[in-house]
Amino acid sequence: MKRLLAFCALLALGAAATVSAESWLVIAQQRPLPAGLAEAVVAAGGTVTQTIPEIGVLAAWSEDSSFLTKASVIKGVQSVVPNLQWNLLEAATPADAPPPPPTGWPLVFDWNYPKIPAAVNYSGFQWNLDAIDAPEAWAAGARGASVRVAVLDTGVFRFHPDVTPNLNTELSTSFVNVPGWSELYWNDYMPFAYWDGIWLLSGHGTAMASLIAAPDDGVGITGVAPQAEIVAVKIMSAIFGFSDTSWLAGGIVYAANIDADVINVSIGTVINRHGLWYDSGTPDNPADDVWLSAEYLAHNIRLVMQRAVNYAHQRGCTIVAATLNNFINGDEDRDGIILPAQSPHVLGIGATGPWGWGFDPTVNLDTPGFYQNYGQSLITFAAPGGNANYDIFLASGAMMTDVGGTPVPTWRLDGVMVAMAGWWSYLYGTSTAAPHAAGVAALIIGQNGGQMAPAAVASRMAQGADDLGKAGRDDYYGLGRLNAYKAVTAKK
Repeated sequence: MKRLLAFCALLALGAAATVSAESWLVIAQQRPLPAGLAEAVVAAGGTVTQTIPEIGVLAAWSEDSSFLTKASVIKGVQSVVPNLQWNLLEAATPADAPPPPPTGWPLVFDWNYPKIPAAVNYSGFQWNLDAIDAPEAWAAGARGASVRVAVLDTGVFRFHPDVTPNLNTELSTSFVNVPGWSELYWNDYMPFAYWDGIWLLSGHGTAMASLIAAPDDGVGITGVAPQAEIVAVKIMSAIFGFSDTSWLAGGIVYAANIDADVINVSIGTVINRHGLWYDSGTPDNPADDVWLSAEYLAHNIRLVMQRAVNYAHQRGCTIVAATLNNFINGDEDRDGIILPAQSPHVLGIGATGPWGWGFDPTVNLDTPGFYQNYGQSLITFAAPGGNANYDIFLASGAMMTDVGGTPVPTWRLDGVMVAMAGWWSYLYGTSTAAPHAAGVAALIIGQNGGQMAPAAVASRMAQGADDLGKAGRDDYYGLGRLNAYKAVTAKK
């Protein structure tokens, strides 16, 4: 039986999305969740795994092939749709589906090389801070003090020196919930639920947190807002490599409830709005297939995201998100929507970086990332995300640079240095651009007394942005590449 791929989920590498027919989103007509709805879902054959009462959504598992029909007629239910799962473990692509983005060299993330273990000062390799004039902002007194930033990702490695000083362990939490499986059981190195893993996505959340708020203490790297507080909100399994829509929505709502000033989301998904979707737990038995319009599915997933984003926005959260790395023109490609970056009230961040900085530190630091999605409807601002030029890779041969006692291929210095789960390394992608924007937002908020409306924060970011590319808003820089110093010193 033919299966049309309705979703393509992406973190930084191209990957496929799957939806289990056992996992469902039940979306209520009203907010908060009406009394008795959870009990009605149970009576319909579901097991409630998560409730997000503030936005009228709950998640449920069911092996009953008639659950969709039963749950859809519950009083007060607006719709029941599969709980979209962003899966990075499988890359199944049906022949009749659109081709995936390029997956050849260079991969956007190299988790294993180089690992730089020595705890020394790497500030001399942080071209990204110079690109946005972060040191000048610090000299003006802006360091993000008293600002809370929620990092929605794979968790953090609690004892990393670039994370520990500014991590709020009491508020850090996890929404990862896989019935029958336990993150703690599968990873002896994760005694805390919000910890980063040591498996597939080891260190991604740690890297994002370090870019935002690694302390300026002479060890490792320094974050854009070195005195901001970090709260790790784990919404993606670092071991199994996937996230559910409900985990992200719940994480956004949680961040708002703990009064986060800034929310950073360095993951996302591209939802195809055309075709049909079905899932069958028993492929040989078409009787239990569930057919839905991809447009209907996309509408409801977008609705859940928008409810969560609206809730956080109304509670004063500035939300920044990666715009992903699929080479998609967001202005011309009407087949898909990129979430959460294209949700109203979310600042979509594009990526910039140098080509050949390790060979010539005077090169332009603001070349758009070769990998990124683009378009004026998608990119609000640009920020350092790193680059890598294949021609430089070929020409560099065996040229190596000493980084804290570790030999590193010189061409890799065009990436952004980050803290990982127990070491340091280089990454590039819009995932690494978003934390720079979160850090700049934290600097602005901290410089203005610690409380600031999201619209005012975005306005200040726009005031200070360097207008690169064509005048005004453009495809790769949006309203401009962020400038921390100009943003914190802009007139009110």
